[in-house]
Amino acid sequence: MTMIAFAVPILDGKLEDWKHMILDTMHGDNKQSTDQSRENAGVHERSYLQKMESGHACILTWEGEHPLPFWLDLMDVALPEFTEILAGLYQKQKTINPKYFYDTHGSELFERITSLPEYYPTRTERALYEQHANSIAEYCGQNCVLIEPGSGSSEKVRLLLGAIKPAAYVPMDIAKDFLHRSALKLGQEFPWLNVHAVCADFGQYDQAPEGLPDGKRVIFYPGSTLGNMTPDVAKQFLQQLRQWVGGNGGMLVGIDLHKPTDRVTAAYNDGEGVTAEFNLNALNNINRLTNSNFDVNNFSHRAFYNEDLRRIEMHLESNIDHIVRVGDSTIVFAEGETIHTENSYKYTLQSFRSLAESAGFNVCQSWLDDEQLFSVHYLE
Repeated sequence: MTMIAFAVPILDGKLEDWKHMILDTMHGDNKQSTDQSRENAGVHERSYLQKMESGHACILTWEGEHPLPFWLDLMDVALPEFTEILAGLYQKQKTINPKYFYDTHGSELFERITSLPEYYPTRTERALYEQHANSIAEYCGQNCVLIEPGSGSSEKVRLLLGAIKPAAYVPMDIAKDFLHRSALKLGQEFPWLNVHAVCADFGQYDQAPEGLPDGKRVIFYPGSTLGNMTPDVAKQFLQQLRQWVGGNGGMLVGIDLHKPTDRVTAAYNDGEGVTAEFNLNALNNINRLTNSNFDVNNFSHRAFYNEDLRRIEMHLESNIDHIVRVGDSTIVFAEGETIHTENSYKYTLQSFRSLAESAGFNVCQSWLDDEQLFSVHYLE
């Protein structure tokens, strides 16, 4: 069983109001609905009046197998980021959603990662686009609406714009300033291109954002970003994108392929330490979003290949026993304990085809480099 305790100061002159509220909740008109909501959540609630040196406080406790989701919903936290972050950090294996890598500084760090000598995916994928741009354009179709969730600097799409000549390009990213700078720069380089930038967490959209230009929709999802999701989540995400593009749309996606462990591990442990800085920067971003006090000096970057699951795992390992404040909550870290920040699954051609088909897509064409390090696929 898990218990959450929460202390709420009672303002001067409001003690009688608090007593009436508690009596109504326990014995009045609201008792049935209150009891039912707690029963549905599998939570037992208690409240206590605590006399303090200056006034009183209400002590509330919720006990059950999984009281945290109920508590977060009850508190109606203003920042959705806080809810998600705190829920991840309360898990037995602490986690952070990898989207929190990508504040403006994190986006800039990732652009540095893509040019590192150890990081083969970017240069290999770029070469595929340069070599096969005309063939890719035949599948995408000219005058399509090219949508890129998590667009970052929009570097890779530049390699395809001349061949595809889309009616519009829709970059989507959660880093607002970085997105707008990138969109402005792209518009200057391609003055004929209709750039329709959308600042959003694309994972929150069941349907494509409103206001997009008309035309055949093609999702551009490069960089093996799909591999950051577990296979189950990747399937759900592909199903979501299938809804975005409709019956006549498609998707162009980059997929990192399974390969020897030493080759893939080196890509996430570069000699310059840029990947380590990128990983640690997620804590700085969380500090800003949730008024937390993570100290990056108390953590170290770890990345290794999990052979059984065929994925790279990135973690932040606590260097010491310490406590972190996240909003008004505290998170205890033991020395050696980790926050799991990212996965990067590596696929075979067959395993990716099976994933795509399970989400309602068909793999129409695949392009690979000579060493079979990386692949690009067009799906419909």
